[in-house]
Amino acid sequence: GVLWPLLIVSTGELFGTERIASNYMLLDGSPSAIAGVLLAKLLTSAVYNAHTETGSKACHGDQCFRLTHMSMVGIETLACVAAVVLAMRSKVVYETSVFLGVDESASDEASDDDPQMSPNSNESSSDE
Repeated sequence: GVLWPLLIVSTGELFGTERIASNYMLLDGSPSAIAGVLLAKLLTSAVYNAHTETGSKACHGDQCFRLTHMSMVGIETLACVAAVVLAMRSKVVYETSVFLGVDESASDEASDDDPQMSPNSNESSSDE
């Protein structure tokens, strides 16, 4: 359930928000439509029909859906690998845009707290 809201945010962060609707549909709509037709309709019915006995319209046993299930496991594994690769490749985006701002604000706060890091620290020590 958390994937769909994160997909919108990730799409906006990675590709910008100017064309977020088009990019979102490219990442969400197209794969869902293609997978719905290819996997749910064609693959499942082909495997089911291949394991029905001649003259029968029903298939009995786990062989009716085993190949479909194993195909889905393989596709989900590939999707997991693709997600990890995307996370590793987009790490640069987050380091340069998000974490860079955090590091700068942290160094500004540290220089305010530490008198040695302050630009005026030399002036105060020369007065003494």
